Amino acid sequence: MSSDIWVAIIGGLVTILVGFLGYRGAIKGAMLQIEKQNKDALQKRADDENNAKKIIQSFLYDEIERNFSLIKKTTFDAIKDQSEGELRTGYHLNLVFNFATYEEVKFQLIHLSEHAYVSDIISIYKCFRELSTIDKLHELPKEEALAIYNVLNKWVLKLEVKHLK
Repeated sequence: MSSDIWVAIIGGLVTILVGFLGYRGAIKGAMLQIEKQNKDALQKRADDENNAKKIIQSFLYDEIERNFSLIKKTTFDAIKDQSEGELRTGYHLNLVFNFATYEEVKFQLIHLSEHAYVSDIISIYKCFRELSTIDKLHELPKEEALAIYNVLNKWVLKLEVKHLK
C-alpha cells in the first residue's frame, strides 16, 4: 500500500476519533447545562416559595392573632371544659371572626409544597368557622369540642397568645 492510502486511513481514523470525542463532549456539556438549569429552577422555586410563605405568614398570622383577640379567656376555658365533658352550665357563643385575608390567599396556599404548613393554616380557619356557627357551646359534642380546643391550643402556643395561656 502506498503511503497516501495510509495517510488517508490514519486521517480518517483520527477524524472519526475526534468526531466521537467531540460528540461525547457536546453531550456531556449539554447534560451539565441541563442539570444546572434544573438546579437553578429548583432553587428559584424554593426561594419563591419561601418569599410567598413569608408574605402569607405575615398577613395571615396578623389576621389569626386578631381573631384570637376576639376569644375571651373564659370562652377558651369553656371550650376546654366542654372537650373534657366538664362544662356544667349553658354557654352561648357569639363570635364573629375575620376571614378577609384568608379568602384572598387561600388559593395561593395550595401551591405551597409544605403540606403541614398549609394544613395548619387551614385547620385554624376551619376552627374559626366552626366557632362562628356555634350558638350553644354546651350542646357541642365532646369530640368536636376536643378537636377545636386542640387546634386552638396549638395556635395559642405557636403565636404565644398571652391572654389565653
